[in-house]
Amino acid sequence: MVIATCREPDQATALAEIARRCDNVSVDRLDVANDDAVCEIAERYSDIAIDVLMNNAGMLGDPEAQSIENLDSDLLARLMHTNTFAPLLLAKSFLEQVARSKQKKIVALTSGLSSIAFTEHFGRLYFYRASKAALNVAMRALQADIRDRGVTAAVVAPGLVNTDLLTRSGYQGESIEPEQAAERLYEYIEKLQPNTAEGFAVPPDKILPW
Repeated sequence: MVIATCREPDQATALAEIARRCDNVSVDRLDVANDDAVCEIAERYSDIAIDVLMNNAGMLGDPEAQSIENLDSDLLARLMHTNTFAPLLLAKSFLEQVARSKQKKIVALTSGLSSIAFTEHFGRLYFYRASKAALNVAMRALQADIRDRGVTAAVVAPGLVNTDLLTRSGYQGESIEPEQAAERLYEYIEKLQPNTAEGFAVPPDKILPW
């Protein structure tokens, strides 16, 4: 069974269509920026085992408000909450359900823009990149804390995917379709072992340096 969440289920027409066609998909309401909502949904599903907790929600933010000319501290706080704190809170809230499952995996989507090694090549999007780099560190630290319970925590970058977020970033180059990205992620997560790589994965076979 797949439990998908989004902020406004009534407006998520593509997700609703998937749920209509697939008996094993349900849709629930969740805004990951709302800490109380995260705790409430974890309590609602407290009795089930969760093989893979997938932290996919993310926020890009206005590119102009995170340039050297215009630095908006309120935007930085929102991005850090959504992109870094929320995945950690979800991991904490669902840890017992994941630990009771067979696969025992917690996965968070990061971005190639979080690579510190790549920052010498191009700038921009300071806050988004910082929030995803912080997510990388947080998930690595989480892995150290929960490894003894047999739970794997990992970050994975989907690559350049043709989504609204990529368009808003200003990128105009080549990209892959969401369906292809999802297939690659599924295959990678199926084979995922405790994360000891010297970087983070971009399925199917690329490792980016931290």
